Amino acid sequence: METKQQPLSRVALIIKSKTMIVYFVFLVLFCLIFAAAAVTGLLWVGFAAALPALGVFWLGGKAAAEQLSAVSECSLLRSEFGTLAQNISDGVVVYSHQFKILYVNRVTEQIFNIKATECVGQKISPQKTSGSGITALTRVIFPLLADSVTQISESGEWPQIADISTNEPKLNLRVTLDKITDGGSPAVFIKTIHDNTREGAVFEEKTEFINTAAHQLRTPLTVINWALENIKNITSGKLPEAERAADDAMIISARALKITNDLLDAAKIEEGRFGYKFSDLDLVQLVQDAVEQIYATAKQKDITIYFEHAGLESLPASMDGERIGLAISNVLDNAIKYNNPNGMVKISLGSDGENAIINVVDSGNGIPAEELKNLFKKFFRGTNAEQLEPNGSGLGLFITKNIIDRHGGKIYAESQQGRGTMFKLLIPLKRANIGAENKREE
Repeated sequence: METKQQPLSRVALIIKSKTMIVYFVFLVLFCLIFAAAAVTGLLWVGFAAALPALGVFWLGGKAAAEQLSAVSECSLLRSEFGTLAQNISDGVVVYSHQFKILYVNRVTEQIFNIKATECVGQKISPQKTSGSGITALTRVIFPLLADSVTQISESGEWPQIADISTNEPKLNLRVTLDKITDGGSPAVFIKTIHDNTREGAVFEEKTEFINTAAHQLRTPLTVINWALENIKNITSGKLPEAERAADDAMIISARALKITNDLLDAAKIEEGRFGYKFSDLDLVQLVQDAVEQIYATAKQKDITIYFEHAGLESLPASMDGERIGLAISNVLDNAIKYNNPNGMVKISLGSDGENAIINVVDSGNGIPAEELKNLFKKFFRGTNAEQLEPNGSGLGLFITKNIIDRHGGKIYAESQQGRGTMFKLLIPLKRANIGAENKREE
């Protein structure tokens, strides 16, 4: 019996169709999700792979930025150094440890009459003699090649300072050398150069003028003093007024002659020509002579002089009698000149076995404490001195200190305002060891 299949109902068909659609939708969604996951994974893997490269790029950029900043800072420092070096009054030379010139400023060009383009970048050697300016610069970098070198700083002390002179061209320079180290080793050397050439020329001209003027003055003053002394002798007891006038004129003439001699002596000291001639002498007699020579001046100012020598009949010594006599006279002259009327000056002489000890005490107004340190400087005059005695050279104590120093001795001053001043001289009794250039000719 044939069985016939019954057709599906409309409702069942609808249900079956919807089921297929759902399955299809789920399949499409699954494929989309899988595809999305795959793409996302690839992107993530690519990003992860690209991340180191991005990091390197970022780090490289940072390093480049830092390097660029350092270069900019270095350029700024070079610019500031150049501006500073170009605007100072001294020459500046910068060179490497291999003596390669790295920088010279405008003043260096002027001192050595060279251009920076001629030497910057060049390696300087002792054989570098391509031009007079380069030769002179070479002698500054290698001081042993210079015509004259005087070391100012201590050996091994930095900065190193030296006075350097060259004859061709004629230069007198104060050179200061310092170094910049890198890891403990010198990397760059810097020399500053102060040109004393012009100052030295002016000093020589001034000294020559003083010498000429003093020599021209000394002869007529000596003649005038001699003439006044003759007038005084002729008028003595006969023409009192003329005698007093002659006395006054002699005082003025003697003062002018002393200033003239002081100027000559100071000039000789600075030129190294103030020589010494030692001989055996009796220091008691030498001091006694100095007191007698100044006695008349003390009497005119009503100053009493006392000389004490602690029972010493004599005190043998080896000195330059003329120079030591001048030193003692200068101290006594100050003690009288800046004393009060009816005052007192006491000079005492003693010995500790090795040194003569000379003390000169006065009853003047004293010296301000702040001025004591300048007392032995050339041309210095204290405020009290200028008020009491307007006419003075300020050279006496400068000359005195030089004399005592060259004898290997010392001189001190102690003073209190309103209580007078004491000068103390310590002079070795035995002959001092002085250089040949400081000996006077026979």
